[in-house]
Amino acid sequence: AQVSREVQQKFMEAFASSEGELIPTYHGSEEKNYSSICSKGLLIPGKGNDLSVVHGASHGRGIYTARVNAPSLSMGFCSAPKMLICGVVDNADLL
Repeated sequence: AQVSREVQQKFMEAFASSEGELIPTYHGSEEKNYSSICSKGLLIPGKGNDLSVVHGASHGRGIYTARVNAPSLSMGFCSAPKMLICGVVDNADLL
């Protein structure tokens, strides 16, 4: 599915106003969710929406992705052999 213009615009605005690095990551989900993700973007469950946490929140409520060198971390959440490749603005300090 094509990522909506609104989602693209929102991401580009967030990236332009950040001091982070753009990195590619994978996001695995049930195949039925991909169309909604492409039209609305990746959403944090319960933050201004009616989504609920499905696979736990061991590192807190949020959106989980895997770096490109570890795709198996996201593959386990897929219902089909498909994953999203996502741009992530990484502005976290290294520990």
